[in-house]
Amino acid sequence: MDATVLLKRDHDAVRALFARLPETSGAARVESVREIAAEVILHSQLEEEFFYPALDSAGDAEARQIAIDARSEHGLVEDLMERLLGLDPRQAAFEEAVRELERKIQEHAREEERRTFPVAHRVLGESRLEAIGRDIATRRARLDAAA
Repeated sequence: MDATVLLKRDHDAVRALFARLPETSGAARVESVREIAAEVILHSQLEEEFFYPALDSAGDAEARQIAIDARSEHGLVEDLMERLLGLDPRQAAFEEAVRELERKIQEHAREEERRTFPVAHRVLGESRLEAIGRDIATRRARLDAAA
């Protein structure tokens, strides 16, 4: 399957987790935030291992810059998740950090879907995206099995 389709599925799964978040409170809310963080970390890991290196090596300046920018965004999101998970969930700062995390993740996903994926199709082509998709699916299956 095309890597962009798999990555879009990840975006949709995280969107669904955020959509269910308002229904939670207390320990269940913290667990939901941890689940979101785990999904985002896995998604980022797979992109950074397979997808972004392909963009880097495509020989296209726009694709390379997209990969650089995306890695930077991943770093910001990871820092925010680390800070969030260290906060007391009873404090307003926790809820503010949850909202900020959702905003940053939603922006990143929209950017990938609107800009990155079309560029990937242009510079990598369908067969390369299919191969990357297979690599992503294989690694995800291994990581899921180990968890």
